[in-house]
Amino acid sequence: MKNSLLLFSLLAAVPAAALPLMEPATASSVVMKDRPVRLPPLFWYERDREADTHLFMAALLYWDVKDGDAGQKLFFPIFYEWREGGRSFFLSLPMILSYHRPGGHWLLAGPFYRGSDEEITRTACFPVYWQSIRREGGRVTVALPFLFYDYRSHDRRNIDTVFPVGFLRKRGDMNMGLLGPYFWETDPESRFRVLFPLYWHGRAPDTRFDVFVPFYHVWASDPVVLSTAAPTGRHWAGLFPLVGAAWGRDFRSNHLLPLYYFSRDGDRRSFVTIPYSSFRESDGRSGHVGLYYYNHDPDLTVNGVFPFWMRRCSTDGFESKTQVLNFYYSRENEDVFHTFFPFYGYWRTPEGSRTLSWGYWRSSDRDGSTGWCLLYLWKEGENGDQNRIFFPLYWRFKRAPDWQVDVLFPFYTRYRDGNTVVTAVPPFVWSRSPGHRTYSLFFLYWHDREGDRSVTALAPLFLTQSNPERKSLFSPILWTRRSHLSREGIFPPVYWYRSAEARRTFVVPFFWDVRTDSTDLRVLTLAYRWRRGNTTEIGFFPLWGTRSALVKKDGVFRREPRGGYLLPFYWSEIDGKGNGMWVIPPILGFVSRSGVGTEREQFSMNYLLFGSVRKSKDHLEHGFFPLYQFNRDKKDVNWWAPRIIALAAYDRKGDRSRGAAVLWFWWRDPAVDRDIVLPLFYRSRKYDVSVSTEAGVRRGERVAGTTVFFPVWWSGTDGAHSYLYLPPFYAQDRNGVSRWRLVAPLWVSYDGEQERKLRILFPLYWRFSSARRPPSSAAEEKKDVVVVGPYYQVDSWRQGLRTHTVGVAPFFSRTYTGPGDKYFEVLGGLFGRDVQAGRRRFRFLWFLYTSPKSIAVQLSRHTGGSRYPVRETVS
Repeated sequence: MKNSLLLFSLLAAVPAAALPLMEPATASSVVMKDRPVRLPPLFWYERDREADTHLFMAALLYWDVKDGDAGQKLFFPIFYEWREGGRSFFLSLPMILSYHRPGGHWLLAGPFYRGSDEEITRTACFPVYWQSIRREGGRVTVALPFLFYDYRSHDRRNIDTVFPVGFLRKRGDMNMGLLGPYFWETDPESRFRVLFPLYWHGRAPDTRFDVFVPFYHVWASDPVVLSTAAPTGRHWAGLFPLVGAAWGRDFRSNHLLPLYYFSRDGDRRSFVTIPYSSFRESDGRSGHVGLYYYNHDPDLTVNGVFPFWMRRCSTDGFESKTQVLNFYYSRENEDVFHTFFPFYGYWRTPEGSRTLSWGYWRSSDRDGSTGWCLLYLWKEGENGDQNRIFFPLYWRFKRAPDWQVDVLFPFYTRYRDGNTVVTAVPPFVWSRSPGHRTYSLFFLYWHDREGDRSVTALAPLFLTQSNPERKSLFSPILWTRRSHLSREGIFPPVYWYRSAEARRTFVVPFFWDVRTDSTDLRVLTLAYRWRRGNTTEIGFFPLWGTRSALVKKDGVFRREPRGGYLLPFYWSEIDGKGNGMWVIPPILGFVSRSGVGTEREQFSMNYLLFGSVRKSKDHLEHGFFPLYQFNRDKKDVNWWAPRIIALAAYDRKGDRSRGAAVLWFWWRDPAVDRDIVLPLFYRSRKYDVSVSTEAGVRRGERVAGTTVFFPVWWSGTDGAHSYLYLPPFYAQDRNGVSRWRLVAPLWVSYDGEQERKLRILFPLYWRFSSARRPPSSAAEEKKDVVVVGPYYQVDSWRQGLRTHTVGVAPFFSRTYTGPGDKYFEVLGGLFGRDVQAGRRRFRFLWFLYTSPKSIAVQLSRHTGGSRYPVRETVS
């Protein structure tokens, strides 16, 4: 009892005794850096103000990582945010994606998509709405089921509208349209009308026709006008198709079907009846009488009796053809063909000849001959190559000078290529070549040796490989690899890797490690704290969180709100100027503001999925799909209400075309191709273009593109940036040297600039490493963090010194740089002893430190054998 009271009194006196020591450091005192708090896998917080880095992790679910101008935030698996330079990416499940870059951005929120760049802005709400607006003017709109396709140029002189019972097309003074069975087309010089199938009317400067089915009349100007004193032309009239007549200058024609047809046009005459026909021109005659037909002109003579006999020959002797019943002979210059159908065919040209008959074929030319006869196939080459096949038992292939394959199926196979010979007599296979031997039995045992390299396998038990640089063993339960520089292996559930530069250990599912020096992260069960730069977020996962920033105003640091969330009521991200976004699930929408206090101030809101409001300095837009849409841009006002769904549309102008067919839309021009198949597919391809004064715009190679199979596939590329999303299981984004991947719900990896790497295998393993060279440092700074369950290890290099930390959370942690710089703590910083630059202090309750005191550091006689650098003795 007395011992217990004494122990209690001593513990109670520790804080009181420490208070006098916790005094602010004087200007002359050494500034000692705060130590991190590490309790993996629940909590991790550390910060380096000099390097502008911090790391904050809570329960392996919430991460805030910062490294200079690059940073990441992850609330696994709810949302992920990445920023680097002028680019940023945001992902929030179940389906919110956002990417910003210099000159453009895009956002996908469920069925809603909005994207813009320097040339065009696109808005879509799958599967009912799509709009594309170009910066230089013009827009394309689709609003199903009311409007299938609508294009309007900036000056409204070009219009294309398509709906189910017709379409409208306008190009300046030309317009055309379709309304049910009625079609019209009009321009300043012509006119066309159709009421299908009863009435047809057309008029042009030199043509006119009128049709009242079955009566018709057509007028056309005479092709040769000798005098303009009186009107001239040609006329066709009649009762279609039985009776008709035509007349004009030197032109007559009439017919009465099926009895006769007669026509006269200058020196041309035509007369046709069933038993007789005659066609005459100035230098030729042709026609028929019964089965006899003929054609005589200065170049060709044809005579024949169908189908018994035919003779055709040209005046210059180039062509000659004869046919008598089944025999046919043809000669064209030096090419000859003759056949007695169906028994044989023979072709001969200056290059060679071919013969074809039943069960036999042969071809010969300057390179050799090829033939086939029932089951036997042969080929002879000019250089001695041979093929012999007697299907299916015997195969022989030979290529000069020393390549050969022989097969006697299934008993024997031999392959020879120079000094290499492979022989197979099942179940044995062996191969021989200079310095190389291979043996196999039943293809289960395999041994291969070449010099000091060998491979031995006994499937499915093991496989071994050996060479001067590496040895490895594969088996169903073990894999190991050993080289001069590293060792690696897997013995489920354990994975290990050892080398002079890195070390990894992974025990499924108990051990995991990741760390970065760019962020500070703290997580304890459901409560967390995440700090990035001057921004701090605290919350209670996953229901509530608030984000704030420490801002200096009037010489005083104040904390200002930067957003937060209260699920399922809202999520927000704002800055100190009033800009930001609020996502409000109860109204099924979001609110955003940007450019507050500037000339480019904008306000945007979406509600109930289909309602929207957009406002800027000169622009106002609001609507609720599909009820209405209102747009006002300076003095231009546009409003539309529901319209009818369209079927098809097409427009082509120079190198640019676009169109629609039911639910398929396409755009084509030299710089970009786009396809939309509502509601599931979207594809965009951008190309490099160059301008030539002679040939116009030339399309080059593809420079960017996007492909979407909604909602399971989203991929694209834009220069050095590419991405692929397969929600909700897989996501990948690559931007130059930066790349991250997510395999839900367990794996996250990131590779960035300055050798930044992050690996997370939830909930047991995470690892972080980075390297950089600050402007004021001659040596490269590195950091490597490994966490496997409660065990963690941190190695960092700065100013030529290495700091090594190992620990088992929450029990203890030990850090060592040299005799004058070391640290030991328990329970993640509940109590610790800190020595920096020869000054000692104590740590209580994670964030409380005593005043530093100078101590004498005695170097050990064994220090010379330490692998860590040693600082000078400080007293």
